[in-house]
Amino acid sequence: MMKTKAILLLAGIAVLSVADLISMSVGALNMTGAPGEGNCTGCHGGTANSNTNGSVQISIKDNPTEYVPGKVYEVTVTTSFPGRSKFGFALAARKEGRGFLSVGKLEAAQNSGVMASEFATHTETSNTGEGSKSWVFNWQAPSADEGKITLYAAGVAGNQSKSAQGDFVYTATTVLNKPGSTGLLSQVSQLDAKVFPTIQTSFFDLELDAKESSELRVGLYALNGQLVEGLKNERVLAGNVRVRVNYNKQHKPGIYLIRTTLGNKAHTQKVVLQ
Repeated sequence: MMKTKAILLLAGIAVLSVADLISMSVGALNMTGAPGEGNCTGCHGGTANSNTNGSVQISIKDNPTEYVPGKVYEVTVTTSFPGRSKFGFALAARKEGRGFLSVGKLEAAQNSGVMASEFATHTETSNTGEGSKSWVFNWQAPSADEGKITLYAAGVAGNQSKSAQGDFVYTATTVLNKPGSTGLLSQVSQLDAKVFPTIQTSFFDLELDAKESSELRVGLYALNGQLVEGLKNERVLAGNVRVRVNYNKQHKPGIYLIRTTLGNKAHTQKVVLQ
């Protein structure tokens, strides 16, 4: 009887190891951290975002704050952890209040290292890097207004132990508001942020209080709401955040808007470029 139990225990360990290897090879369905879904801790153990040395980040080219129906957007997901070389991710787009059902269309070019269907994930040959790994693919917005849409991503920084122990899992979100909803000039500030000085020649300082670790995005906009230059896109830790934001392009002197987005909250402030 004892021998039988030992065999069953060893078999269970073998199955766990195989499952872990498979899950690092490609991402798992419905493990993106979206509401009602799991994340990569289902296979890799631990608690998401428990180690602040790493992160997973979602960035959309040109930093849009709302989507245009039918438009194709270039999305980059980056999982990072200093000193590690094995990474993975899974991403899904979800309409507010609708779990498990994707919205829009995820697409990946051939040999891009990404598989895209109802969700996007790494392939078996694209999960290695030096301290970080990025994947690029497209998301096409739905053909009509679907309300607010959120991109959810989970990332794994593995330690190559071929077990669920010692891997670190991270989650991130980025929000695209419904068409025509951002109205930069009229939108009430939801984020307690400060931009100073408001008259400058090459940079601004930004100060805000982050309640939790979140994605920080800063953009320079014309008064009509058109993006002029994406200034910053990075993950910041909880606490008082103060960063210097440089604008690197030559812009016509005049009044502009600095829009700061932290998680699901935003702040817009007029500034003068000289």
